[in-house]
Amino acid sequence: MLTPIILLIVFTLLNGFFSGSEMAFITANKDKLEKEAESGSKKAQLALKLYNNQDRVLAVVQVAITLIGTLNSSFATSGLSQFISPYLGAQGAAIVISLIVTVLTLIFGELLPKSIGQAIPEKYSKASARILNLIYTIFKPVVWFLTVTLNFFQSLLPIDFSNEDEKLTFSNIREIVIRGGEEGALESDEVGMMQGVLKLNRKNVREVMVPRNQALMIDINKEREVNHEIIVNSTFSRLPVYQDDKDNILGVVLVKDYLRASVLVGDYTQVDLKDLAHDPLNVPETLLLDDLFSQIQQTSNHIAVVKDEYGQTVGLVTLEDIIEEIVGEIYDEYDTVEEDALVQKLDESSWLVNGIMNINDFNEYFGTIVTSNEVDTIGGYFTYKSEIIPSEDKIGTSLEIEMLMLELMQVNEATVTQLKVTRIKE
Repeated sequence: MLTPIILLIVFTLLNGFFSGSEMAFITANKDKLEKEAESGSKKAQLALKLYNNQDRVLAVVQVAITLIGTLNSSFATSGLSQFISPYLGAQGAAIVISLIVTVLTLIFGELLPKSIGQAIPEKYSKASARILNLIYTIFKPVVWFLTVTLNFFQSLLPIDFSNEDEKLTFSNIREIVIRGGEEGALESDEVGMMQGVLKLNRKNVREVMVPRNQALMIDINKEREVNHEIIVNSTFSRLPVYQDDKDNILGVVLVKDYLRASVLVGDYTQVDLKDLAHDPLNVPETLLLDDLFSQIQQTSNHIAVVKDEYGQTVGLVTLEDIIEEIVGEIYDEYDTVEEDALVQKLDESSWLVNGIMNINDFNEYFGTIVTSNEVDTIGGYFTYKSEIIPSEDKIGTSLEIEMLMLELMQVNEATVTQLKVTRIKE
């Protein structure tokens, strides 16, 4: 009587060990295993090796569980039947034993071990790695045979078993990030950064670039004294240089290269900006930000010239512009929040708004639902809807949108630079 009970307990625990191992390797964090492996942990190194070959782990687990089930039926269950059948009969004993084995296997052979494996996957993986690897070595021919047989029958079915399709959509990932913030697993700034990264494949260059008329560029035809003043008084580390027209950009000059050349020559008027200009990175305005980031990495150009479909220069975009989409506005020692703020509050119902403010940011700030396929900025939207060419004599022109009144306050080179926004009283 004692031997069958011991066998039943042993087989159940073994079943639990393999079930827990399967769950542990499926849910283990690869980064954590890699860090421990790099620090010299032999167990972590072996666990990582098995993690990278999960087909091997699953095959070993299935072989082991099947073998344990067979042994359990042959020895433990049949042994118990000899003692119970005299009291309940063969049929009654089979029912009782089946119930006992099923309950024990479900609780101690499946549910509990898998919950442990899921709770401490890295520890469980490291603890079970050596045994799994040993069993794989012993049953390698069996595993190979099963794998070949499985692949053969899979090839007969009209189903793609490669699982090459993306498992998670960006919507799934975004939901996970938001849920992580709501549940406290992620800090608010971490959520913001992750959401910023996810936006890179949906935002294009046109949405974040500095428009042509607001971008600082050097006209190489101007007097060198004039360009010298512009360069040394600039707060930028790189400046595009053009000849005759901004559509003809010769390259990008690093300010440090210009200053170094000026010192070496001893006279800045002898420094030719053409000689210092690096080939510009030209990108279309429709290029997505993640693709732009890849190009910047490959070319080491921190600034790109944005072109429209006709090849005309429409603006500039920098690496900082991309990073700000992830971490938010970056201010250096030359910037102040007040100077760069796009919205200046005058009183409880009126504001001064910079014309370059993005329409989406305007909507977020004022709670409006302004949309346009033609323009990206609120200044451009004002010009488009009011059907005017911004000029000094047009100052005072107003436009009503939803419950707001927009009034033109300032222009520069036929571009709206400042609007007064007043909330209309109901």
